[in-house]
Amino acid sequence: MRWVLTTAGILAAPLITLALLVKASVQHRAAYDLVNEYVPAARDVLAGHSPYHLAAIPGNEAFGYPPLAAFVTAPLTLLPPLGLQVAGSLLTLAAVLGALFLAGVRDVRCYLVVLGSSPLFSVVQTCNLVALVALFAAAAWRFRERPLASGVLLALAVALKLFAWPLLLVPLLARRRRASIVAAASAAAAVLVPWAAIGFAGLGGYPHFLSALERFERPHTYTLGALLGPALSWPVAQGVTLVAAAALLALMTLRRDDERLLLVLAIALALLLSPIVWIDSLVVVFVAVAVVRPRLGWPWVAPLGLWLVPAAWNGSPVQIAYALGLVAAVFVSTAASARVPARGRHALRRPGRAWRTPRARSTPA
Repeated sequence: MRWVLTTAGILAAPLITLALLVKASVQHRAAYDLVNEYVPAARDVLAGHSPYHLAAIPGNEAFGYPPLAAFVTAPLTLLPPLGLQVAGSLLTLAAVLGALFLAGVRDVRCYLVVLGSSPLFSVVQTCNLVALVALFAAAAWRFRERPLASGVLLALAVALKLFAWPLLLVPLLARRRRASIVAAASAAAAVLVPWAAIGFAGLGGYPHFLSALERFERPHTYTLGALLGPALSWPVAQGVTLVAAAALLALMTLRRDDERLLLVLAIALALLLSPIVWIDSLVVVFVAVAVVRPRLGWPWVAPLGLWLVPAAWNGSPVQIAYALGLVAAVFVSTAASARVPARGRHALRRPGRAWRTPRARSTPA
């Protein structure tokens, strides 16, 4: 009976998400970020103009990413409104599911749980580019033995969303020097070359723009700052965040021989240091879980609890603390599951393949 109820719940979760997506479409809230942020920014860069507008911040329609994100979205500007929403939603969904596949997930139950989760619903409903960050991070992990491919993939993830920069620490700490150099150089090129294509429009005022955007949105997000800032002060909250980040970085340095743990901690560090974290940002958590636990377990099911908190804005301090505690518990459980085989980090190069014990040589009698 328990197995039947569990199976029914797992199967029902994606149907609930589908129903909510249909409701969002009827209420003209589908592909919100794509329609209101990315497409206008794409039209700006195609015209050679800056995509950064301070006047768009109060309406929650400000584009705050490097120009590469706008150029990536540019082909979708050719579609009519309905086609834009459908294509954006399908591509976002494919990116998240593709990330799970590249990370090594073959358990169908994991896909069903993710399809029924609040982060998946939120990212498909907004068509946020964090889905591509998850895809590129998983692909970089899949091709980590190829320095050029993995480095370029990590660079694309960072150039699309700057909060993903801790991913660059993974090849660096894992002593994959070629991949690290490729990632750093490619990230710089992926940020600067698209900006050069529009004559570096908006570059001078970009730091001020980001600061204004952060000040407006940070009280409404799921971060330590949003939890502690109102009760203490933003400088104190930022100090607590930096201390926690230093602890994660120290752990990464100490456990640099475990590449799975490095990736998990890098994703945790990216979310911790980001001043703006929405529910859709948490789809990257599934990549962290996937590389360590590719079969269904508690870390996969736990994010379903995020349905209890608002997705568009954060809720009360209790709801913020609940969401942060839940995500932290998932990271702790996942990190604790990461184990390095006795032969060192190169044991991780062929996941799933058992170590062969050498055959004893027969000696003549």
